[in-house]
Amino acid sequence: MRRRQGKCALEVVQLAKRCDILIPMSEVRINPGDQFELALKRFNRKVQQDGILSEARRRAHYESPQARRKRKAAAQRRKQRRTRQPR
Repeated sequence: MRRRQGKCALEVVQLAKRCDILIPMSEVRINPGDQFELALKRFNRKVQQDGILSEARRRAHYESPQARRKRKAAAQRRKQRRTRQPR
């Protein structure tokens, strides 16, 4: 366990080392008497909020710098299109 440098220096984050990349692990506290389904639901929500699965999917295959720029430009165009359209 290492202490994360940043906004909250006292926050302790478990780190996993994979391919020389430090990945913060999601952590869910389970109280005695909590149901398993409730704890699993909390864990899934935490993983979704942390973006761990989307990050893993993104890093699953190599993306060239050109493809990365194209993807980001397309996302920016979609975002601008959404903000311009009145609802």
